Amino acid sequence: MSPTICIISFSPIARDARVLRQIAALAPQYNLLVLGYGPPPPRWRDVASVRWFAVEPPRWSELQHLKGFLLAGRALRSTVCYEFWYWLQRLHRQAYDQVRSLRADLVLANEWHALPLAWRLAMHASSRDIFGCSKNRQNRIVENSTYPLDDFGFR
Repeated sequence: MSPTICIISFSPIARDARVLRQIAALAPQYNLLVLGYGPPPPRWRDVASVRWFAVEPPRWSELQHLKGFLLAGRALRSTVCYEFWYWLQRLHRQAYDQVRSLRADLVLANEWHALPLAWRLAMHASSRDIFGCSKNRQNRIVENSTYPLDDFGFR
């Protein structure tokens, strides 16, 4: 059985070229769980090795309502306030609820604000690794047409 990779990107997946490149590179060899905004693109909709989980983007009012936790955290120099801010957001709770019962061998977070969700999923599912992917690293990976998964024991 192929290893499973969970790709998290808080972006409209159908229009996010970097995530679509990740899917194209990984889908032939791995089972994928893809979490992001909106429905999957038509090309990937019926691919058996790719499962899609859609979440709604946050509303502006939700972000404004919770920013007091961020300001308090900065003033108190405490990460606890950030944790409250993060998990009080509907987006992050909805994302976690959709995929928490699934098992992934690797969790790939495409944005910094996907990292707490990726960490929680990895801890819950006993995943081996969390991989944060910046745009610069993403470009180098795609240019070389391989993902550095040897480091994770996948090849």
